[in-house]
Amino acid sequence: MADLQVVSSIRRLNNQNYNTWSTCMESYLQGQDLWEIMAGGETTPPKNAETLRKWKIKVRKALFAINTSIEEEMLEHIRHVLRIEIMKTEKMRRALKIEELKEVVTIMIVDPLVPKVFQVWKNGPLCTRLSIQVENSLRKYSDVQQPRR
Repeated sequence: MADLQVVSSIRRLNNQNYNTWSTCMESYLQGQDLWEIMAGGETTPPKNAETLRKWKIKVRKALFAINTSIEEEMLEHIRHVLRIEIMKTEKMRRALKIEELKEVVTIMIVDPLVPKVFQVWKNGPLCTRLSIQVENSLRKYSDVQQPRR
């Protein structure tokens, strides 16, 4: 119950107080051990059922704290922007994963400095599966813009 009092004591976000609000909100989320989820440090849900349950609770607590500390007029604008940013982030994460896989396959197959032992592996089934997986991912997410270097 004390946690709700702390959140309600944070001045609600409006079109003039973002810097103050964000500083207070970040401090609150850090104090409640929720900052990593909102800052992108814990983006992948855990596989263990109990850990996943706790992770979902943390996500809901963080979203509750943020949503209840924003003026209603601002909340409508932010919801739209957040949906777009979540979609962009997901596509970028997929693109980066694909790019990393391509680099690994390229290094494993093309790099002339790969040791002789590795030459046996590159013709094996694991490397072939990895190459097929990369190609399938590229086809599946062809609408995703590849990150610039």
